[in-house]
Amino acid sequence: MTPTRAVPAWQRIGGATAALAFAGAVFVQAANAQGMVFPPDPKTWQTAQGVASVFQQACLRTEAQNELAVDWALTQGFEPLDAQSGSAQDMLEGQSGTIVQAPGSEGRVILVVTQDRRCTVWAQRMNGPALKGAVAELMGRAGASGARMQLQLERNIERSGAWRNQMQWRYRAAGGSVEFGVGAVTTLTPAPATQALNMAPFSAAGPAPDGMTAKP
Repeated sequence: MTPTRAVPAWQRIGGATAALAFAGAVFVQAANAQGMVFPPDPKTWQTAQGVASVFQQACLRTEAQNELAVDWALTQGFEPLDAQSGSAQDMLEGQSGTIVQAPGSEGRVILVVTQDRRCTVWAQRMNGPALKGAVAELMGRAGASGARMQLQLERNIERSGAWRNQMQWRYRAAGGSVEFGVGAVTTLTPAPATQALNMAPFSAAGPAPDGMTAKP
């Protein structure tokens, strides 16, 4: 008998809906067994804690592996976006990858994952200090759970008339073998604005001069 190869969920978009639903049910059962909690209301993704949770589950837990990150997002109802559009290509920065948006967010919460293990969460119209606090709490929990991490950079910078805080950690998941740069770029005031959380292999994760990659 010829063995069959499992096809990742991200390759089945628009195809086997029933298979994806079954895979999502299995994933949720396994996740519940691990104590993972999912928002009962899609609007929860649009809060600071929700955005931090997307980053934790899609980027940190999967170590920025494209197929795992996108599988998780699809089971949560995230919606694929056209990766060939001009704005999508800017977000992918010329790399092969996938872009999805949180359900009901109308593009306010976007997950970008590339095949070279870069994972970014963009949050539009988000309170910067609240997101910074949520990410700091998240990284603290990761360290307490056995991840190796070190805060290597924190600075405030001004770009386009807005002051932003940039933080970057050197990070390796508990039991992981790859070191990553994990970064958060958030505005200093609570006025709604664009925020970014990102993760990439450490050798490629040096901070951009303005602390921001291509914005959606």
